[in-house]
Amino acid sequence: MVRPTSAHTFRDYVSQHLVPFVESQITTTVTRVDAIWDTYPEENLKTLTHQHRGLGPRTKIGDGHTRIPKQDWNTGFLKNTDNKKELFPFLSKELVKQDLGGRLLLSTNLRSVFFNKQQDISGLQPCNDTEGDTRILLHLAHAANQVIRFP
Repeated sequence: MVRPTSAHTFRDYVSQHLVPFVESQITTTVTRVDAIWDTYPEENLKTLTHQHRGLGPRTKIGDGHTRIPKQDWNTGFLKNTDNKKELFPFLSKELVKQDLGGRLLLSTNLRSVFFNKQQDISGLQPCNDTEGDTRILLHLAHAANQVIRFP
């Protein structure tokens, strides 16, 4: 996760850090970008483990104009599962608003997938996999089935 070094609000974080990071990964041969986020269901073992380790303070993101808390990003804000449950859908919605030079952008949001251009995503949702690693494989298979050629 890109750290918000100079962003003051979550909306600033998207425009100053996240979008530039995604754009820096794009080359002339890239036709599609997939942003995949973990999910944190209550009954998940990982969520229970995080709760036993302790939680960082809760910060509501809302429409993105909330100031980013001053505590450390990883050991404070991201340590609280509720913060991540709100952050990842917010980032997903904001990312698909980007044009990225006409490239297809898909971004997971819990069991759904958002996109910036009309796309058949029937093979991607609904998705019950909570781990981003597993979802990456589903997105790779989807890209291969859509006849996207990799250089």
